[in-house]
Amino acid sequence: AHRRAWAQHLAAELVRIFMIYSVGVKMRVFAIDGLFFSTMKFLCGALLVSMVFFTAYTILMRYVFQDPPFWGDTVTMFANVGLVMLAFGISSRENDHIAMQGLYPFLPGKLSWFLDFFWNVCILLFSAFIIYFGYQAAMNVPGQYWELGGLHKTYPMMIMPLAGGLSFISSSIVVIEKLQNFNAVPTIEENLNL
Repeated sequence: AHRRAWAQHLAAELVRIFMIYSVGVKMRVFAIDGLFFSTMKFLCGALLVSMVFFTAYTILMRYVFQDPPFWGDTVTMFANVGLVMLAFGISSRENDHIAMQGLYPFLPGKLSWFLDFFWNVCILLFSAFIIYFGYQAAMNVPGQYWELGGLHKTYPMMIMPLAGGLSFISSSIVVIEKLQNFNAVPTIEENLNL
């Protein structure tokens, strides 16, 4: 009886330690997740500001001073492409992408969950596609940007596999969260807030 009580106490202590550890790990994962996507949002904001700045600077120099920078349009294009590609990862993570979300409140809970889950799996697969073929394109693109001092086109093209990787991580997290919350799917009445 004494051994049994001791074994139960030991098992209870191990469960308690595991729970404390797992909560700590979850807190660290949430902190890393928050920091990671806050950084992505900051980078998107910086790219948006730089895109507007370089466009305004190029226009000012072209029409007011009659001396446009030869690199202005290229830098603006890089900022624009970088912004769009990084924003794809952010919208995937926040599950805020354009899908059929306008229809979800009118569908039964399990069907809307399934359609949203299917959409996220499609984004996950598309992200893997972007990683692979974006890397292939970046490694095989010929030429240089003479206006940027002979910058090889491989470097700006690396935004494709990078953004694909970020989107893959984002959509993986969303798919895992969806699977964990499958039992909490609302009914159609809860969707319509009736």
